[in-house]
Amino acid sequence: MNHSMFRLFMTCLLIGMILTGCATELEPKTVIIPEAEPSSEPINKEFAVNKIYKLSTTRNGPEEYRGDNYFLGWNDNNQLVETIRNRSVRSIARVDFQSGAAQEITKLPETAQCISLSPDGVQLAYFADEGLHKLMLVNLLDQTETSLWDKKDSGNKDCTLHWSANSQYLSFVALDKGELDPRIHRYDVKQKGLRVFSIPGWTVSTITLGDISDEGERILITKHVKNGTSLVSGRITDNGFTQEFEHPIGGGQAFEYLNSNQILFASAEGSLILYDLRNSTSITLMEHVGTFQLSKDHKYIVYAKEQGDIYAAKFQGNSLVNEKLLYKGWTPTHMQWSPDNKKIIFMNSRYPEVSSKPLSAPAPVPDRDYDALLIALQ
Repeated sequence: MNHSMFRLFMTCLLIGMILTGCATELEPKTVIIPEAEPSSEPINKEFAVNKIYKLSTTRNGPEEYRGDNYFLGWNDNNQLVETIRNRSVRSIARVDFQSGAAQEITKLPETAQCISLSPDGVQLAYFADEGLHKLMLVNLLDQTETSLWDKKDSGNKDCTLHWSANSQYLSFVALDKGELDPRIHRYDVKQKGLRVFSIPGWTVSTITLGDISDEGERILITKHVKNGTSLVSGRITDNGFTQEFEHPIGGGQAFEYLNSNQILFASAEGSLILYDLRNSTSITLMEHVGTFQLSKDHKYIVYAKEQGDIYAAKFQGNSLVNEKLLYKGWTPTHMQWSPDNKKIIFMNSRYPEVSSKPLSAPAPVPDRDYDALLIALQ
């Protein structure tokens, strides 16, 4: 009997141990699921200002030529490109925005006009004589110079040179002798070829070339008439220019391709409008905008409102988010982002040759001891 009870006791003990082990194994546990990986967006998406620099060109040339010295854009993330005139010599230099130290890259002829830097900071284009008959291209990496266009008998050119955002295409308008219609000239930097497209029924005196798409197939033109200025978008093909879209714009003439199918522009009423060429629809993103500039990757935008305040925002789909005030009390005419989107230079240009955005007239000379502002973001 004792033996039977002992076996029963051991059996119950064994079953109990098994059940206890199972209970321990099946005991519920709290599992913490980690949050999504941190965003890879750059830290400046909130546009926190780190430092503001006041830049002057006077230190890089004689005072009497101050009006001929100006910044053309970015060479890299930390250096600007400046054109400097010293009596009969015009130089192109890299300028460290923090120290102000300038290093000459190359020299241009005294008659150089309409100087334009490519968005990637590598190529420099300019008309080489006062008659605007000869167009030159300089590679700033090795200082090689190429003649792109030489027409002694041409005339009535628009003194603006425009680059596509990817720096592949350079475009301008000219009227060849004996021709009735102005012609769009498009140079392909990669293929090293120049093509010419006619604009039937238009005159050079009424148009200014604006922007060209990355594929080189669409261009923006401003048309000047008695009633005001209109923005025109069209395709360029072997048959010439075909108009797709037209809308009145303000005197600041702020416009740019957001991509090959969408145009961003400030209307005559100061509305920032996104227009889609695929379905002919428009979206008003903001009001009271005077001028703007997209970052090189077109993810961000900086803009000046009519009251003289500068803001930045981020594109999210067809809308703007994270708007932030960067600076109060100044309305620049030209703005450019650095390649890394962490710095923006603002220029209130008095130089009609600066061609990042065409001006209806040079801006008045401001009463201050600096020529540009540079805002560095965190």
